[in-house]
Amino acid sequence: MKNILKYLTIAGVLILFLPFFRMCSRPATPPTETVDSIAVSQIDTINESTYIYQDKIDSVQSVNEMNLKQNNSFSNKISNFCTRLFVQDNSLTGFGLGLLFPLSFSSVEFNKETIGLVFFFLILLNSLALILLSFLKKIKIIQTFACLNIFLLITSYILMNVYFNQILFGSYLFVINSLLIIYFATKYKKIQQTIIPPSGG
Repeated sequence: MKNILKYLTIAGVLILFLPFFRMCSRPATPPTETVDSIAVSQIDTINESTYIYQDKIDSVQSVNEMNLKQNNSFSNKISNFCTRLFVQDNSLTGFGLGLLFPLSFSSVEFNKETIGLVFFFLILLNSLALILLSFLKKIKIIQTFACLNIFLLITSYILMNVYFNQILFGSYLFVINSLLIIYFATKYKKIQQTIIPPSGG
């Protein structure tokens, strides 16, 4: 029973790397510029580029070669991997949602959507804490944190005005996993009470 709780709490963190929320795609907007203005801007751009790079062909080539090397470098692969932890197929992972608030804290505006992101950050912290609590056998706290995670998830989606079709399978798996944690924690607590009955006066 104790091992099941450990596995479930670890699974809860891994589930956060799955898609939780589909971002709305922006509708296509018709171009507002006229043909003449576009042509003029393109000509200006070409002239400016020609003027800038006329005497710097060698430097441009070296920059391009360096960019090609960077695209194949190990650091770029790590960067792409980290990006996939946040965004997958136009959707945000639970991990990405959890880190949106601390990463944008300096420029964030305080509104109900921000509170929703704060709740996701708390979900991330709670999920990490649950792993530690499962090894420390803090069953009551595990129950409380698992219930809190479900409450925070539902409330955050309400605050962020998320539509039902935007909620992805990661969110459902997270709720199911949290319910299983609550179930097995309750069952384990009952077994403990049976083996060690509470002292009566």
